[in-house]
This record gives sequence, C-alpha cells and structure tokens, in this order.
Amino acid sequence: EKNQDVFSGKMYTTFVKSALEAMDQNNDATDLRTLASQLNLPVTHPEYIALDDQAIIIATLTNHITLLDNERCTDLIKAVLGMRLYQVKEQPAFQQRYTQFLTVLCSGIPKWWTEVADKLIGEFISSNTQAHHEVLQFLLHSTPTATTVLQPLLAKNFPHITTTKKQICVNYIHNILAMGGYCSDLVYSSWCLIMENLIKLDVALQNELDELDDDLDDVEIDDSGDEADTDSESESEDEESEDEDMENEEYNAEVTTNISDLSSKLDAVMFKLFETTGPAFSLHELNEGNGVVLFNTLVSLFKSHVLPTHYTRSIQYLLFHAAQQQPELMDAFLVTLIDIAFSQSETIEQRIKALQYIASFIARAAKLLRHQVVFVVSYLVGWLNKYVIERESEVGDGRGGMERFKLFFSAFQCLLYIFCFKHQLLHKDDKLASDDSDWECSIDRFFQRIIVTKFNPLKYCNETVVLIFARISQQQNVAYCFSLIEQNKRERLLGIKGAAGGAGANGAFMLTARQDFLDLEGYFPFDPLILKKCKALIAEEYYVDWSEDEDEDE
Repeated sequence: EKNQDVFSGKMYTTFVKSALEAMDQNNDATDLRTLASQLNLPVTHPEYIALDDQAIIIATLTNHITLLDNERCTDLIKAVLGMRLYQVKEQPAFQQRYTQFLTVLCSGIPKWWTEVADKLIGEFISSNTQAHHEVLQFLLHSTPTATTVLQPLLAKNFPHITTTKKQICVNYIHNILAMGGYCSDLVYSSWCLIMENLIKLDVALQNELDELDDDLDDVEIDDSGDEADTDSESESEDEESEDEDMENEEYNAEVTTNISDLSSKLDAVMFKLFETTGPAFSLHELNEGNGVVLFNTLVSLFKSHVLPTHYTRSIQYLLFHAAQQQPELMDAFLVTLIDIAFSQSETIEQRIKALQYIASFIARAAKLLRHQVVFVVSYLVGWLNKYVIERESEVGDGRGGMERFKLFFSAFQCLLYIFCFKHQLLHKDDKLASDDSDWECSIDRFFQRIIVTKFNPLKYCNETVVLIFARISQQQNVAYCFSLIEQNKRERLLGIKGAAGGAGANGAFMLTARQDFLDLEGYFPFDPLILKKCKALIAEEYYVDWSEDEDEDE
C-alpha cells in the first residue's frame, strides 16, 4: 500500500508539472481545467482526489508558483482556495503544505492577497483556526498596510447575528478578537462590529419579549370580555374559535422558540466576551497599556452605540463587568457618565439616559467603594441645589410645561434610586461636633428641602421608586413624603376627572406633562439579566440584588 501511495504521489507530481508546462509552452490549459474540476468534487464523488494526493498537488503548485501567474490558472487557484482548511484538523501534513501554498501565493502573486484573506476570514466560523491565524499573521507582517483591506472583510463575513447558529457566531467573534492580539489596528473596528451585531441581537430579543407581552395582554383583554354566550350561537363560530385557538398556540410556540434561540445565542456570545475581557483588565495588563486600550474602546463604543440605542437590555453588561475589574475603571466609567449627563453639548435624551446609567450602576455594582458612591451623591446634590436656585422661579411662569425640567427630575430620580439601594453607605462614619446631620452631604436636609419646592419632584418620578424611597426615608428619619404623595395623587385624580369632562384644561395639561416623563422614568439599565449563564457569572461577585427587606433592615 505504501508503494502504491508513492506511485500515486509521483503520478500526481508528474501530471501537475506536465499540465503547467503545457499551459506555459503551448497555451494548453486542458489538463489544468480537468485538475481544477476534480479538486472541486465533493468527498463522496468516486473521482474525488484523496487528501494525501491533494497535498502532493498543492506542494507541486507551490514549487512552481510563478507559472500560476496566468489567467488560465485562475480556476485552478480558486479550486485550491475553495478547500476548507478547518476541516482537515487531523491532517497536519496537509495543513502545513496548504498554509505554505497560501503564503507563497500571496508573496509571489500579490493580487491574490485579498482573496486569500477573504477565504481565511470566511472560515472564522470554525474553532479550528490556528493555521488561519498563522497565515494572517504572515500576511500582515509582509504587508503592514493590510488592515485597511481586512476591516471590510471582517464586516462582510460576519454571520447574520439573528439567524445564524449560536456556535458559529461565538466562533467568529472569538476569532476576530484573536486577530486583535497580533494586529492592534484591528481592535477598535473588530469591537465595533461586535457591538453593532450584539445590539441587533439584543434589540431583536427585546422586541420578541415585548411582542409576547402584548399578545398576553390581548389574550387577557379578550378573556375579560362579554362572557354571556347565548345558545343561539352557531357551531361554525365555535369551530372558528377552536381554529383561532390552535393558530394562537402555534404562534405562541413559535415566538417562545424564537425568544429561546435569541436568548441562548446572546447569552453564549456575552459569556465568551466576559471570559475574554476579564483577564485583560488585570493590574499587569493595565500597567502594560493593553487593558487601557481595550477599556477605552469599550467606553467609546458604549457612548457611540449603546447609549443612543433605545433601551437595550443586555449589551451594557459588558461595561458593567469590565468596569468592576478595578476601582480605577469604575471611576473612569462613572466620570464618563457624569460628563455626558451634565454636558450642555449632549442631547437631552443622551443626558437623561446617562443619569439612568449612573443610578443603575451605583445601585447594582457590588464592587463600588463607599467613597465612589459618596462622590456621585455629592455631585448630584450640588447640581440639584444649584438648579433649584437658578430655575425654581420658572415653574408656573406660563412659558412652558413641566417637561422643560426633565433633566432635573431625572437627576432627582437618580438620587432617589441610589438612596434606596445604598443609604447605609451614606451614614457618616465619624460625625464631627460641628455637624448637624448624621448623613453625608446633609442629604436628609437636602431631601426635606427639595421635595417641597415648586418643582414637586415626587410627582414626576417613577411611582415605585418614590414609594420605596418614602418608606426608607421615613424609617431612617431622613424625610417624610407620604402626605405629599397623597396630595399629588388627589390632584392627579381631579385632573383625570376634569380632563374627562372637558373642562379641566389644567388637569389635562398635567396629564400630558406626566405622560411625557413616563418614557424617561422607567428604564433601569442594570435591572437583572435574563441571560442564564451571564446572570450566574455576574451574580457571583458583581451584582447587588434588590431585597424586599432592604428598607426594613434597621
């Protein structure tokens, strides 16, 4: 059998040489076309060339690479490039000859560079890609400006994130991040691609969940309708109802499957990113500068991609996890959010969103230090005090509604939310004799003063947050809010009645003003994750869960 293999090998070597000579000397590419056709055959075809013989063919072509610089060789080269390198993991000899062919081809005939790179990146859907990265490293080393070519290829080959199988997406993302290890110029563009696609996946999942919620609401509405069926209803109506029920069941099953698929995929990819990024933020990596570059990249993409997207649910946890790897990173993330929230150059929507992130991050991040919480609280208290001094006189001046003060209400709600979660950290450690407050930033006096200003902020913040704050603040002797809450409730009911009767213009205005704030008030970016693996990882040491006993522990 060994002699037969040697004979077969010599035969293919002779055949390839002869075919190349015929093409070079006589312009006869018949044998080359035959060879290209055979290399394109599936493994099940009776004329399929064995892998060992393919290796000999490729080695012979490598040794005669200059002869391949001919239009008549195009089909043959494409046939060789069509071989799936990741499918021959158990054939190291073939892999070695194949990768050698690719490097020699790109060196000897540079016009094939892009096609070779495209082929290699297209196979990033596999986890068996060590050989791919070796060739790409060689290509980048030989052509340093190649990153401009690789960036569009990475985008072109990115799997369709919502429809492609989970493992393929995980493999591709793992591989493009691996490229950043030997080509720093690709780090930002690779992460940009990942962020864009994960946002698509996150939004698609959220849309499916919202659609399911809407459908369940519709079912409840239908079920609560007129139940007084009469005996005169026809049997055909009963049959139609049964058909509709079956269709609804099939539809709900399909929606549930979609949710499961999208959730599982997002969970797998995010978990892979947690695993990849975590070690990058060790003190050693940060001191080397690598971790700093990655963190700055994530923060930049958070600002440009995540923050402007309407209410993502999971993608923001990349920053939640990354920032908590070191206290300095938490500082950097909070400073970024504060800069956005209080920058005049940002849109009001961006500023409100940043405040929601500040509130949710401080409430939920388990590794935050006390001084970090106190710093943010101090900043918010200072800004809110200044706002009241400068703008309280505008309330009720007839120049516009309360929506003018959305940013104020958002900042106040941010402070309420933080207090609900972290009030224990706001007790002063060492009270000085000159102090007249047991609280950092004299937050008790601050709340007592702000809630009775003309802004009446308790009326425009999230009702759940307000009620929890009212309970905790009363227990802690910080402020008493329930009388104000009841008064606001009575005014709202009067406004509803007046608006319904057509005579209460002011009541209708207040309803409209309140509706304006509904969108801004109910979003908490770091509410519990719905992704199982990621949630378990985050819960281990990074996350603060809300407890119903949170406001009863003292």
